[in-house]
Order: sequence, then C-alpha cells, then structure tokens
Amino acid sequence: MTEETGAYYIRPAQRLKYFLVRKMLGALGFVFAHVPESVSYSVCQCLLLFSYYAVPRYRRLMMKHLTIAFGNEMSDRDIRRIAIGTYKNYGKNLAEFLMFPSRRREWFEKKVNFNDPRFHIRTALEKGKGVVGLGAH
Repeated sequence: MTEETGAYYIRPAQRLKYFLVRKMLGALGFVFAHVPESVSYSVCQCLLLFSYYAVPRYRRLMMKHLTIAFGNEMSDRDIRRIAIGTYKNYGKNLAEFLMFPSRRREWFEKKVNFNDPRFHIRTALEKGKGVVGLGAH
C-alpha cells in the first residue's frame, strides 16, 4: 500500500492473472447456466473432490478440525465421510455461485425457501420500502 494514495499497487502480472481467472469463471458460469443443473453440480462436485485428494494440506486441516469436534463420538471413517460430503456440498455451492449471473429471478425463487407468513416483507417491498433481512443456517 502506498502512503500517499492509500491504494494498493497490484503488479501487471497479478492483474492479468485476476482478469483471466474472472473471465474463465464467467465463461464456466455461462456454460453451467445453459446445461442441465445436474451436469453443473456433477462437474463442480468432481472438481472439489479432486481438490480434496490433490491438496492434502486442506484435507488434513479439515480432518484435524472434525476430529477435534467429533473425535470422541465418531470413528475416523465417519469423520472422513463428513469431510467428503462437505467437499461435495462446496461443489454444489460453487456451481450455483457460477450460475447466478446467468439465471433469471424464477430460478432463484425455486431455490430459496422464503417464509413470510404475514407478508410483511413482500408488502414493504411492494411499497418501495427497503427491508433488512437476517438469515441463518
């Protein structure tokens, strides 16, 4: 960071790298938005499962944390099953993230469970008022 401007300097090679990654992800998202969702999910899940096996550093870190959390209650096999399931879920999340820019509102409405039994939020939005929402999992 430069002191005079307060801005970060990014080398041209790094800018090019970011540009290429953005374009590749954008192209992948466009493709995923136009093939069946099951294909998009499968490709991303396979990609993340590959990373599970190909990048042992993060696999070991995840196994360590899961062992801390569940070591007394679960076997190593069950912990490994949770880790693999987590990577598969990350793959599905990646596919949806990549599809977002190319999807229509109806797709989102099918994916999101929106519970507003008294229609407070919908009414406020229809009146042109803002809404602050908080979600949890």
